[in-house]
Order: sequence, then structure tokens, then C-alpha cells
Amino acid sequence: MAPLDEALVQVALDCSGSPYLEFDPKLRSHRIGRYDTQLMGELFVAVVNNSGLTLHIRQLHSRNDHHIVEACCKAIAHGRGDGPTPLQPGAQFQGCVGAGGGV
Repeated sequence: MAPLDEALVQVALDCSGSPYLEFDPKLRSHRIGRYDTQLMGELFVAVVNNSGLTLHIRQLHSRNDHHIVEACCKAIAHGRGDGPTPLQPGAQFQGCVGAGGGV
């Protein structure tokens, strides 16, 4: 599960060798900048078909399509064990890249 500001996305994945995708996020905008949001589902279809993953992606909460897309990718990284991990209590997260919202 991955939060990104107000967005919360849950991912369950299994390296089963049996490709399957359940993609639930409801994107209201057709575009985020120049990115066609309809491609999100297609991206994950390609991922599962080429990796053999069973992948379930559920949007639990959000009002911002950009945050939903970013939280989906973040949740998959966490599910694979590639997400940021704490170094020690109160420390910055190792491997954590800021969202860039204030840049």
C-alpha cells in the first residue's frame, strides 16, 4: 500500500508465472500534461504479460489523477521490495526521491 498526499493505492502482486491484471483506479482526466491517462492500464497489461506477474491495483482514495498514477507506481515498487526503506527512526528514507511537487 502506498500513500501519496491524499492518494492511497493498494497493490497485491504474485510472481506466479500466470499473467493477470486487475486495474481499478478511476482516472477522471484524459491527460496529465501530455500523458494520455488511458495508457496506464495498457502499461500494466504489458508489464504482467511480459513478466508473468499477477497484479491487482486498487485505488482506495484520491482526488488528484496525478497522485493516483504516481501512487500506483510507488505501490508496485513497495510490493516488489524496491520501495524506500527507513535507515533509522527519524532519518530520511534511503532510495527515496521526492515527488517534485514544489519544484
